[in-house]
Amino acid sequence: MSRRTIEEFDSEKCSWVSIEAYNDNRRIARIKKLNYLVLQDGNISYRGIIVLDAAGQSDMEKYVEFSGGRDFLDIEFDIVVSYKDGQHIRLQTRRLKKVQIDSPLNSNTFSILFVSINSN
Repeated sequence: MSRRTIEEFDSEKCSWVSIEAYNDNRRIARIKKLNYLVLQDGNISYRGIIVLDAAGQSDMEKYVEFSGGRDFLDIEFDIVVSYKDGQHIRLQTRRLKKVQIDSPLNSNTFSILFVSINSN
């Protein structure tokens, strides 16, 4: 069975975008950039990359401390992205559920895994 892309998203292609991390409906950080792919190769996999600015990184660090974790790899959160692109008239919203940081790619860029997406 060949790998098939089900959905892809790149926040830099949007005319307007707001990306925020939440846990228990509490905003924990603003995210600067988000890219993700949903692939099917037998099972469905959800992978992406987030980029944090200095304020977002500070907010995430505070959340790690608040939650009792050691670092970003110890936390789980949802990402809510609201955006407008050239294809839709109204605002679109996606919620990436149970996001975990898989690995840091550099000081402010992280590979993520998540379990599902809800759309409006």
